[in-house]
Amino acid sequence: MPLNCIILKTVPSTELHGDSPAISASGVVFSGSGARVDSVEVSTDQGKSWQQAALRMDEVVPDDSSQHWHWVRWRVEATINLQTTNQEVWARARLVDGVQDPDGLY
Repeated sequence: MPLNCIILKTVPSTELHGDSPAISASGVVFSGSGARVDSVEVSTDQGKSWQQAALRMDEVVPDDSSQHWHWVRWRVEATINLQTTNQEVWARARLVDGVQDPDGLY
């Protein structure tokens, strides 16, 4: 199974980042190879810019998914531009060995 990054939830955030509204996005990532997940990034502008998500590697859960060879949870407060017509949220992941999502998408 290849590297796989999935968005599970997006909700409006009560936070403001400067003058920009934000969304709270969360999901899971699976390395597919046993390699450690290095990062997850989220884009709210069709890939023009990317915002770093926090990996929740230290989270202790009954199914042991906090280990890098399992599904790893992530979360981010991402700014959005309400002037754009497209309100898609994209996510991509990268492993410590440099492997990135097959299409870099989403």
